[in-house]
Amino acid sequence: MITQRALNFATVLCDMNIEEADVLKVNTLLSESEILRESLANPLVKPEEKLRVVEALCPESMWKFMRLLCNHHVINLWSDIFEAYEELHLEKQNIVKASLRYAMELDDQDIENVKDMICKKYNKAGVRLELIKDESLIGGMVLIVKNTEYDKSFKGTLEEMKKTFARR
Repeated sequence: MITQRALNFATVLCDMNIEEADVLKVNTLLSESEILRESLANPLVKPEEKLRVVEALCPESMWKFMRLLCNHHVINLWSDIFEAYEELHLEKQNIVKASLRYAMELDDQDIENVKDMICKKYNKAGVRLELIKDESLIGGMVLIVKNTEYDKSFKGTLEEMKKTFARR
């Protein structure tokens, strides 16, 4: 769950209008390097040393924001900040993020139908859809948009049937 603090920093990042590619580059750096995260979070490392590391590794457009994270000792919130930033950035573009787990391969038309349905239901111009193959569903699919799950899988149907029979 994203905290209000992470959301506040994500809002600042979004308002800075930094190129998405630069934000993604920093996300990759921080996601892949535990040593970098620990160094930037370490209060024993001097701020000027942290700044030198940031300037050597990060795009110039991100220097000010990274200094802000280091000064406020919230570099450990980076993954939450990035997740919130991504949602805010997409919202600015009138795009919603969704994930679709499916049991059997979907053709392009099926995927487009799902995207169209999401756009209409959520009144959005587009969808960033993450596709995840999940054979444990047996058949059908599970769609998650925002905090809502639409389970149209065989596995989900069987689970519902079990609950119904258990109540009788």
